[in-house]
Amino acid sequence: MIKLISFSSSIRLSSNFIRRFSHVHEDLSAERISYEIGILTEDSISKDPFEEFDKWYLLAKATKEIREANAMTLSTASKQGIPSGRPVLLKVFSLKFGF
Repeated sequence: MIKLISFSSSIRLSSNFIRRFSHVHEDLSAERISYEIGILTEDSISKDPFEEFDKWYLLAKATKEIREANAMTLSTASKQGIPSGRPVLLKVFSLKFGF
């Protein structure tokens, strides 16, 4: 059984749509890939965010499963607190000068 919850009055799903897909059930939990490689604590990170980014970026570049280490999601929030995210490709980074 699929439970659908509307978070906004603008979201409307027809009963036909629900009937059409209510029989679909697939356990996707086995598809999970663990990306954990350690623990992040305040004591383990640099106080300089550019140095910390450099460490993370070099680790991502050295990881063969990561094909585009410069691909990331940039997220911001409006003054009203509404989040927005978009994919970006980092083109230039220099530890000497920052971004």
